[in-house]
Amino acid sequence: QWELQWDEQKNRLEPNVQVCQFYFDLRQIHSELDELHRQLAARKGTYGSSLSSVIMTSEAFKTFEQTVTIIEKKIKTFVSTADMMIRDHHYDSRRIRHEVDEVQKKWAAFFITIGDYRKALDISKRYFELQDECEAEINGASQTLLTIGRRATECKTSEDAASLIQELEDFKGVFANKQDVRLQEMENIAVELWGPVHGPAKMQHILDKNQEILNSFLRAIDELGILRENLIRKETILAEMNTVVETHAPHQPRFVVPLQNAEIM
Repeated sequence: QWELQWDEQKNRLEPNVQVCQFYFDLRQIHSELDELHRQLAARKGTYGSSLSSVIMTSEAFKTFEQTVTIIEKKIKTFVSTADMMIRDHHYDSRRIRHEVDEVQKKWAAFFITIGDYRKALDISKRYFELQDECEAEINGASQTLLTIGRRATECKTSEDAASLIQELEDFKGVFANKQDVRLQEMENIAVELWGPVHGPAKMQHILDKNQEILNSFLRAIDELGILRENLIRKETILAEMNTVVETHAPHQPRFVVPLQNAEIM
């Protein structure tokens, strides 16, 4: 008799205990999700200012993702327990189902946000890789200009200068094409990460550097063109002088018949 009463009492109390535990877990899950969402929102738009800092940020985010994995397991256990309560026809089944649905919607939205930030980190890494490539290309172009400048002092003929001009124009063409491809990809990423206004502004410094080196190419080509014109004028003058000298040079006597008893005074 006593055991039967105890079982009846236990059966009446158990649903109450279950629902109390359910709402306790529910509040805890909401609290943890809200905190993680707050932390993630604070990271939005912050990816680093260089390739090395983006890599560090990406590594640090892995710790955050591990924390998210823990709460994901907790939510799965929570949902599984709730489903069991619903299958057992718990008296609060309708509200339990509603609360579970809300948690799952909240989690799904948060999970999408995590994926978006991870994607943003990955493409920001590509952005700074391209930026480093652009700067390395600009540094290489600067060295080429210095080399061309030294070689210009060694030009002896207009053909030498013309050869340098062609070499510089070819280099400039290849340089500009490669940089255009990089800068376009950078702009696409910048707009995706920081928007159509702030995105392009982020890369203004590299655009300025690139334009500056292109202007340096144009100035160098113009200066080589002047050098070539000066060498052409010099060559023309020398050619004219040689013609004059050849015209006024004394002719050697030509003897058609051998001289006999002749005396040249």
